[in-house]
Amino acid sequence: MNRVGDSGNSRRALRACCGLLGVLTATQGGARSVLATSTDASAGMAATARLYDGQSYTPFVNVSPYSAAFGGGVRVASGDVNADGQSDLIVAAGAGGSPDIRIYSGRNGALLDNYFAFASAFTGGVYVAAGDVDGDGRADVIAGAGSGGGPQVVVFSGAPGHAVLKNFFAFAPGFSGGVRVAAGDVNGDGHADIIAAAGPGGTPDVRVFDGVTGNMIDDFLAFPASFPGGIYVAAADLTGDGKADIIIGADAGGTPTVAVFNGVGHAPITTFLAFASNFAGGVRVGAGDVDGNGSIEIVVGTGNNAPGEVKVLNWPALGLVHDFNPFGTSFTNGVFVAGPAPDDAIFADGFEP
Repeated sequence: MNRVGDSGNSRRALRACCGLLGVLTATQGGARSVLATSTDASAGMAATARLYDGQSYTPFVNVSPYSAAFGGGVRVASGDVNADGQSDLIVAAGAGGSPDIRIYSGRNGALLDNYFAFASAFTGGVYVAAGDVDGDGRADVIAGAGSGGGPQVVVFSGAPGHAVLKNFFAFAPGFSGGVRVAAGDVNGDGHADIIAAAGPGGTPDVRVFDGVTGNMIDDFLAFPASFPGGIYVAAADLTGDGKADIIIGADAGGTPTVAVFNGVGHAPITTFLAFASNFAGGVRVGAGDVDGNGSIEIVVGTGNNAPGEVKVLNWPALGLVHDFNPFGTSFTNGVFVAGPAPDDAIFADGFEP
């Protein structure tokens, strides 16, 4: 059975149907389930991003996209941009570099596209996410401006030419704490919606924008308004209702809390500590069917001031599936994580008995 390239509703229906028949295994054409991770700012290590096989946890794409002298780190996302059935690796420069987005093939690591998300003079860093916003079967790239500029979000088409699909401010123009972004079909219309979360310095505000109209369709606080540390965001259909739910990780300054909200009306689902309660470096979050077994996993990564650690947790039990240090225990500058884009529905040729 090939990867489905039609509407999100059809993909969900086929996923549900296949789920009745058995657990899907190795994919057609060598496509892999994936986990992406990357290094945060570090003066001692070139910015590095990797795409891991979601079953063996071995890296099969490994890139240092910027110069060895660049210490600003790299932010990461994953999605099937070129519609070949395999999740690709999407990277963006962290603070101190130009707003440079690069996309690498998930099959052979070749550079597929390269462009600036914002004006070349902007050096606040870029946060990235991936999802099929325009419904053409390709993952589009959502870019959120890092700290120091306005809270700008730009959506680029995954099709050749990376045309701008959306361009707006997610929060008040005067907010300069940065915008963390995710993508997921929150309203169930078959198009990925755009989820924006405020960086440090404001309230822990989450806003959801319709991928078709651009209109804001939800707005809520993930934590008490007094928490100023900023938040990270991911999205996946955890409840099985065909609509994306929202996963939030607290940034530095508090306990390493992850909160999960229903995408419909943002009702709280659960809250848990991703790491030891005394770790205050923040939690980066991702989600998706990392291991290709038909179920969603939540992925968490440490912020600064601890060995860079990534955990994969099954849902809903939150049992530990995998726990590793992708860049070694001596790297303590934080890691970014991402699961496959929610539209990357990769199906198998055969089934486990």
